[in-house]
Order: sequence, then structure tokens, then C-alpha cells
Amino acid sequence: QRHIEHALKGERVTFQDVTLHKSLGTRETEIKYIPVQDSSGVHGSVVHIVDITKEARTKQKLATIINSMSEGLLIFDCE
Repeated sequence: QRHIEHALKGERVTFQDVTLHKSLGTRETEIKYIPVQDSSGVHGSVVHIVDITKEARTKQKLATIINSMSEGLLIFDCE
């Protein structure tokens, strides 16, 4: 509710939350409230929801691996 209130005041709001999907079950989501406004004020808000479940699970797995290591870890990008 507070996120909607901020958007309706003209503020762009981005946050992550858990959403229950009818057929997929619990999903990690990134939610953005984007105010629709012009010079006369705010007229509403567009809501953009992205499923980030795969990314969230990958981050958690990586964090678990790193936190369980007793040695160092070197990561590099070949590009």
C-alpha cells in the first residue's frame, strides 16, 4: 500500500517481493510503480512486474557456496 501511495505522489518506486502465482507457485518478483504524470499532476501509475526467481535462487546458491568455503575464490571475466 505504501508503495502505491509514493507512486501517486509522483515518486518512482522499485522493490522486490514474493508473489504467489496461480500455476507456478511462489515467485520472487521485482515490482516497479511508475507514475503517470504531466504538468497538471499525477494521473495514476503503471505497474511493471518481472519474475526474478531464477536470479534470486542463483544468488542464494552462490552465497551458500562462498560462505561455506574455507579458502579464497577467484572469479574473472575473459571478455
